[in-house]
Amino acid sequence: MTQLRVAILGATGAVGRELLHLIEQRDFPVSSIRLLASPRSTGKTMRFRGQNLPVLAVSEQLFDSVDVAFFSAGGEAARTWAGVAQGAGALVIDNSSAFRMDPKVPLIVPEINWHRARPEVLSSGKLHGHPASDDPCAATALRRDKARRREHLSKRKRSRRAGDERA
Repeated sequence: MTQLRVAILGATGAVGRELLHLIEQRDFPVSSIRLLASPRSTGKTMRFRGQNLPVLAVSEQLFDSVDVAFFSAGGEAARTWAGVAQGAGALVIDNSSAFRMDPKVPLIVPEINWHRARPEVLSSGKLHGHPASDDPCAATALRRDKARRREHLSKRKRSRRAGDERA
């Protein structure tokens, strides 16, 4: 399996930490990983595969030689850095709301439309959006039971910045 050079923008946030944990837990094929965050997180370290990795302040040069960049740092950061990462040749998978409604950006929901994520679609320099985390669960449940004539769905906004000492 091809080993990927990965960057996580927003690595110190709740979603970034969980993503790093899942990449390790599921043995995602990573040859190198860059943990990126705002300048205030510079100097922190995070554990990955038995090593303490430094958290780096995001900059243009840090997207060089990155195959896949996971963005989970909010819409403003996504709008600022997605083009930079794409320009460096990275596939950008954004978890913010920045590109969800952009018709040029495929919205990939693995539980529903993974077929849209074929290798030629997931080529370098592309940008892919990701819906709010509870949307796939609801859509999957609705999709499974097509016999239902009516469905009511209530959605509550989760708290932001969970686990952040400043919250």
